[in-house]
Amino acid sequence: MHFSLVAESLAASKNLLYLLRDELSHDGSTVIDLVRGNVNEHGIVFPPELLNSILRDAAESARVYRPDSFGQTPAREAVARYYNGHIPSNQIVITPGTSVSYWYCFKLLAEAGDEILCPQPSYPLFDYIAQLCGVQMTHYRLVESRDWAIDLDHLEHQITTATRAIVLISPHNPTGMVADRQQLEGLAEIALRHALPIISDEVFNEFIFGLDSFPRIAGTEAPLVFTLNGFSKMFALPGIKIGWMAVTGEQSLVRKAVSALELISRYPIESAQARIGLISFSFVICKAALEAVTGRMFFGFLAFGLLGQPVAVSHAGGIIGGLLALLFDRRVEGGKKKGLSLN
Repeated sequence: MHFSLVAESLAASKNLLYLLRDELSHDGSTVIDLVRGNVNEHGIVFPPELLNSILRDAAESARVYRPDSFGQTPAREAVARYYNGHIPSNQIVITPGTSVSYWYCFKLLAEAGDEILCPQPSYPLFDYIAQLCGVQMTHYRLVESRDWAIDLDHLEHQITTATRAIVLISPHNPTGMVADRQQLEGLAEIALRHALPIISDEVFNEFIFGLDSFPRIAGTEAPLVFTLNGFSKMFALPGIKIGWMAVTGEQSLVRKAVSALELISRYPIESAQARIGLISFSFVICKAALEAVTGRMFFGFLAFGLLGQPVAVSHAGGIIGGLLALLFDRRVEGGKKKGLSLN
């Protein structure tokens, strides 16, 4: 039976380090895995009683299919509020997780054979997504002796006529590096000089310590930025595949990107959306969450998992509510909420 070349290339054997890990575990050795990023496996979980209540109501309501290529408006508005209004809801696209957000970006920005710049070390999943999209991953260095800072000179030397985008991962997996303002400004200058968009992966941005605010590439002069984030790490909900892309930069480029994303996000997963009500699910889970907890105290992910401080839920009004609204529109009583710097 015939399989595509892509399928054949993806059928490679398991990474040698994972083979060794499996062998040691089988022999009874204790192995501490520093790679796995599933927060649930490390004791950080979303409050199960609240989640059960949300899912019960969602299962009933999700039978009604309300398609929207960008994701339901209430969910996008909740994400916009998370960014303190700096990014309007019409520049936000709800996705079935951050991995699919990468796929959208690669298909939007690159043709078969083009190159995407990615940091090294990095997360191996990117290579598989690139293979599925037919693009090549090239790498720029992070300097270990400088706390894994971006080697901007090396990055710029890696740019070729085939380069179509730069991936920024900050906070970085697996090193934990958080790019500072100086690095971000330098990266933005390179992107502007070479007319390259930046794909900014911020899925670990709620895991920073010792900083009053989180510096973001969207706050620079970069010509076009796709900011990726999602439920998996932020709210310890890796099983609920909801992510988003926030598109910022020069408005003519933003409009063109968002227009294309409307089609890219619609057709590849249309049948899946029809079966499971993917986008509708984000709407329904939002409504159910608000109805379940309005007027009560809620321990959000940061508070529940790390700070141990209560979070007050504010009423979002109307039918929308939303798990997104619930999780983002929170304020910590007796403590300062971590800021998102756009300056």
